[in-house]
Amino acid sequence: MESRIKEIINHQEENYLFPFFWMHSGETEKIPFRVKKVYESGCRALCVESRPHEAFCEDAWWQDMEIILKEAEKYGMKVWILDDKHFPTGYANGILEKEDQKERRWFLREHHVDVAGPMQEAAVLVPFLKEEEQILEAVAYERIDSEDGLSEKFIRLTDHIQEDFLFFDVPDGFYRIFFVIKTRLGSRENQKYYISNLSGTSAHKLIQAVYEPHYQHFARYFGNTIAGFFSDEPGYYTVHNRQWGYDQGEYYHTLGQPGLLLPWEDEVAGKMAEHEELARKDKKILCELPKLWYAAEDAPKVRLAYMDTITGLWYENFSMQIGEWCRAHGVEYTGHIIEDMDSHQRIGSGAGHYFRSLGGQDISGVDIVLHQVMPGYADHNAASIAEKGSADRRFFHYILPKLAVSLARVEPRMAGRAMCEVFGAYGWAESVTFMKWLMDFLLVRGVNHFVPHAFTDNFPDPDCPPHFYAQGNNPQFEGFTVLMNYTNQVSHLLSGLSLYTEGAILYSAEGEWMSTPEYVSMNDAAKTLYDAHVDYDILPADVLGQAGITDGKLVVNGHEHRFLVVPQAADYPGKIKRMLKNFMEEGFPVYLLCSGKKAGKEEDIPGQMVTLDSLIPELERKGLFHKYSQGDESLRIGRFCGKNAECFMLFWEDIRKETDTVIKLPRSGRFLRCEPLSGKYSRDFTSDGRITVQLSPYQSQLILFDHFTDEFWDSLSNRETWVMEDRQEFLWDISLKEQGKEDTFRKVCEKSSLFNITGKDGWPHFSGKMLYETTLTLKETEERRLGIDLGNVGQTARLKVNGRDLGVRISPPYRWNLEGVLLSGENKMEIEVANTLTHRVHERFSEYMQISPSGLMGPVTLWKIEQ
Repeated sequence: MESRIKEIINHQEENYLFPFFWMHSGETEKIPFRVKKVYESGCRALCVESRPHEAFCEDAWWQDMEIILKEAEKYGMKVWILDDKHFPTGYANGILEKEDQKERRWFLREHHVDVAGPMQEAAVLVPFLKEEEQILEAVAYERIDSEDGLSEKFIRLTDHIQEDFLFFDVPDGFYRIFFVIKTRLGSRENQKYYISNLSGTSAHKLIQAVYEPHYQHFARYFGNTIAGFFSDEPGYYTVHNRQWGYDQGEYYHTLGQPGLLLPWEDEVAGKMAEHEELARKDKKILCELPKLWYAAEDAPKVRLAYMDTITGLWYENFSMQIGEWCRAHGVEYTGHIIEDMDSHQRIGSGAGHYFRSLGGQDISGVDIVLHQVMPGYADHNAASIAEKGSADRRFFHYILPKLAVSLARVEPRMAGRAMCEVFGAYGWAESVTFMKWLMDFLLVRGVNHFVPHAFTDNFPDPDCPPHFYAQGNNPQFEGFTVLMNYTNQVSHLLSGLSLYTEGAILYSAEGEWMSTPEYVSMNDAAKTLYDAHVDYDILPADVLGQAGITDGKLVVNGHEHRFLVVPQAADYPGKIKRMLKNFMEEGFPVYLLCSGKKAGKEEDIPGQMVTLDSLIPELERKGLFHKYSQGDESLRIGRFCGKNAECFMLFWEDIRKETDTVIKLPRSGRFLRCEPLSGKYSRDFTSDGRITVQLSPYQSQLILFDHFTDEFWDSLSNRETWVMEDRQEFLWDISLKEQGKEDTFRKVCEKSSLFNITGKDGWPHFSGKMLYETTLTLKETEERRLGIDLGNVGQTARLKVNGRDLGVRISPPYRWNLEGVLLSGENKMEIEVANTLTHRVHERFSEYMQISPSGLMGPVTLWKIEQ
């Protein structure tokens, strides 16, 4: 790793960033300048997105793309292409609306009528069918309770339909007659011409409409300047018909909800009939379909067969088909689905199974947008513009990043590359300081590729701000470039190692499919482990079925795990139960996490029963994880291992107070303390693994052990110790410059104390740069090994002393080492602070954000530096 550290110090790291580059029509002449700004931001790639470009895949689009590709080639940049005219992916540039409407999506709906018997020659009306609807099956079930429960057996009635009536000799009892109807009307109105991700021929229409035309025009760029394609949020997007039951919201659409439309293709029935849990010899699987909506004793098996089928078809016909096309043409494939609040394993906006939905990609992906992760809110749900107005902190803090990281680690093709689309739709109140917290939040969890959201060609653009350059109007752009360089540096270092996870959590999709609502969320298991500094992968049954036990450890794609946590559910598939039983027989620890009351019989699902309170003590009793410290839940520790090297990324997530603690690492000897953001690389030593950790809110640090050469080791300095000095109160001349509107600063205060520039007694609508000037006087005999700490800053700060630019700080601590800069006598200090555009541009996204004060608030203090 010494070579990677040297590359970082010399700014020779590789690129891990490809921000969205939004394209609207009519801005062709500005494209070269816009590409240059992406390059200047520190990003060495971009992802072109029609937002929308009305001439997408037409002459004007090809002309604009040619300019982008030539400019990118000039700067040595890579180009990704978002694969549709507009998100979410699936519109296929309108090809189904214009040419092939027969390839549109199919869905299932049901209509039912309740009848009582006995009654001979009873009749019911056949439901009215809309255009492109047909009855697949009519079937009767006896009702077994006062609610909607059905018996397991059915009476097929399809042959009893005569024109507008169905005739039925109703036996004694209460029965429900179902009409299972195939329909086109199952998705949002604006998606009625979308492809079916379950059909190979339909999904190929996306390749035909978007991928192949790009290859025809730009084959010479494929595999060099063109890096690949990006699918953005493809999903089922099922709707509720509001006739039966009630709509629980798109994130929560799953089986067992009356009135929900279900994805369908004709081949689904045959594959369901062959599913190992059903194996229906009579092939009358269509008669079983009402159990997808209503409870019956064997409904869990029918639902499992259905979900296994549709998610398997998605994997084969959509994800793998596109991925294989890309690889055959020398490029790669990435993107993400909607994962929010467990929708990744449901059929609303999600795709039913996270790992299958993205399994054909070369880089895994998730996104963090819409206030889904808020700094400091690991223990509190936060207000969000997303559905239902609240973001579940357990899912977004403890599951979401781990989905991408886990897929990247179990799929050999991905080689550990995990991507997150980040920053979008938080609003202009999202500062670079906030963004830095988000990046560390992701990096420490193992995410190492990023799609910042977004560069746009409009200002002001109401579409999901913040935007990074904003035609020169964003005061935070300088700070953004610092953040992008920092992200590339940390990603470069950590990508050379492998994340170490001590445990694993079973991906519980099958448990939810079969058991709703009687299941335990894996979110609780994840939070319990991570708050105890126990890292984990999330492993699907598909992968576990191919895993092996070696020396008492579960080995998946070369990654070892010391235990498996299984979120309990009323039922799991037989193959999972057999797999868990085999693990336990081989001596591998399996823990069945219950909610405090049993959701199923202990003997049904193999595993040692534990609760949220007993899980960590049980793991500790058996020595199944390394204990870094007692408490300090907000200290996140990512352990990354190589052949000889180990790097521990430490990130303090608490935004309210500092931490000053001692942790014990599973490694001793000499190590580096690395802080790429401030350019500090200092040497240190531990004889027993114990090290001190002193971090401010928003601060992170890398602890790197390796077999360093003596030459490199001796070139570094020892760790600095800062000791408070007693100094006078500074008074400041303050000047303002409105970003994008003024070219020079205008002085507004002289010899002033510090205050909030955008406070109620200041300039609440000011957005731009704030210049603070003062003088520090030193006597000849006074100490010169000093540092300065600016205290509270909103948001980024650049320091100049005696005309020498000492660089930008984008988050606490706002500190600089002044050694070698200060002179005897007067020293001129200039501090340039930049705030956000939220003070000038009022948009709906920032209404969900806390707005920080602007400017330099201090206290500004001088410190003596010792080594």
